[in-house]
Amino acid sequence: MKEKWNELTVRQKAILIASAIGGICLVVFITQNTENVEVDVLFWKINLSIILLIFVSALLGALLMLAYSLSARIKLKKELEAMKQKIQELEIQARIDAGK
Repeated sequence: MKEKWNELTVRQKAILIASAIGGICLVVFITQNTENVEVDVLFWKINLSIILLIFVSALLGALLMLAYSLSARIKLKKELEAMKQKIQELEIQARIDAGK
């Protein structure tokens, strides 16, 4: 476990620690709010526990953040591949020009 921790970057460690603290705060907040509430969802009225409502909201937020970060990562990966291709083309052109 310690070896894995040492392999992480400072940024990854900070994200992991912040996530753990956020998770603990969420659990404390959820356990302090146990009443039932009525929620209006479009045309329906749903009566459910605040615990479930908070948990589902947090889960949906986490999934949205994951989807956004994955789309950004895919975009950056495509840009990186395009730049690598451009570098290869320029290196080939430089070799050709150097041979003249």
